[in-house]
Amino acid sequence: NASRGGGFAVTTVQAGPNFYIGNHRGATGTYEELRPGRQDPRFEGADARAIAEEESGRTLTAAEVSQFWVRQALAEMGEAPGESLALMMRKLRLAWNQYEVPDAWGMAFYREQSRAFRFLAPLHFGVVAPLAILGLAASLRGKRRRAVLWFAAAAAGVTVFVALFYIFGRYRAPLVPVLIPVAACGILALVRALRARDTSALGKYGAVLAVSMIVINIPMLEEPLEESVSFVNAALFHIDREEWEPAERYLQSALALDPQSPSGYRELGRVLIAQEKFQEGAVALDRAAQLAPGWVNPRIDKGELLMRFGRFDEALIEYREADRLLPGNEFIRGRLAELERRAGTGQAPPPR
Repeated sequence: NASRGGGFAVTTVQAGPNFYIGNHRGATGTYEELRPGRQDPRFEGADARAIAEEESGRTLTAAEVSQFWVRQALAEMGEAPGESLALMMRKLRLAWNQYEVPDAWGMAFYREQSRAFRFLAPLHFGVVAPLAILGLAASLRGKRRRAVLWFAAAAAGVTVFVALFYIFGRYRAPLVPVLIPVAACGILALVRALRARDTSALGKYGAVLAVSMIVINIPMLEEPLEESVSFVNAALFHIDREEWEPAERYLQSALALDPQSPSGYRELGRVLIAQEKFQEGAVALDRAAQLAPGWVNPRIDKGELLMRFGRFDEALIEYREADRLLPGNEFIRGRLAELERRAGTGQAPPPR
């Protein structure tokens, strides 16, 4: 890491931006892009570097970029320690919530595509984790006490480490193999109590199980909004292959789940334009720009569409706004120079 990143890093020089995303003032506990609409892994590192160098006023090594974001996060946490504590508690709860927070792909999408996932859907984290809590409680005085405590310590370590940053289902996935053996102890304790007709133990076990299941299964996020990203990503798969009809279907599904998705509208605009549905495409791009005023991509897409039909004055407006949002970009500057030469030379409307 030191040789590639320009300085020492325990795991990765991306740790700094991730720490900031999970701990800045106003953070939600889940992923947020540093720049609107730029949640693609291809842009994350570049955006983190660009912002850090702009704020620092000099070129930075990868390690210095990471350190910049750690300092930013710690400064904002220090400004509002109460908010930071509340955020940490929220992340700890999210780490133990039944919902698998999606990164690129969500469980709802997998269940739609796979019979195996549909069959296994009832056996989710909100079932395994409460059984593990029961297993821990039931084993504290038994012969398995030491082994169960080792599993509990491992689970606590994973939980704290994940909560230091932000929550994705795949980040907290290492919890599951740790919890399953302890959950098995919980099931065995229930079976033994039932066989022995031990009403006292059953009452205690039932209370532990009921409380933990209620707490872990309380909804904490708007799940349809979180799941929509999977359908946008499925659409991108088809867009790369110029398969416009399935791409449009997936985007319509994404927008049905999240009607306020800027990326959903932007990609829908591109797909509609590719199918020569120009007016509908322009409307979708306008909606994306309205939902994410700081996102440059819909402006560029709309500018390109207007140029295609000779509406250079209107395209110039879009590219001036793009230049304001992303100053110094060579492509945008080139388009601006071209449009300033051609402004007023064409006003042909796009076909309906």
